[in-house]
Amino acid sequence: MKIKVNYYGLIADLIGISDENFELNFNESNELDLRSIFNHKYPALLKINYKIALDTEFTETINRNSIPNEISLLPPFAGG
Repeated sequence: MKIKVNYYGLIADLIGISDENFELNFNESNELDLRSIFNHKYPALLKINYKIALDTEFTETINRNSIPNEISLLPPFAGG
């Protein structure tokens, strides 16, 4: 199953792209650990802290039964 993934700020700079269509392979598992998947695909991500959002909800896992429209990887940010 393909899903759009957006990479923002420092993450886009580190991996060299701002978005891609990503293939999710559930195989026999109903849930995937997204952080492990992205860290494996892009080892540069191991050097930074980042958040993962499915649509507008922060989470580290994706379930076969609740596929979002998009995944976003967000770098650390500060507000004021």
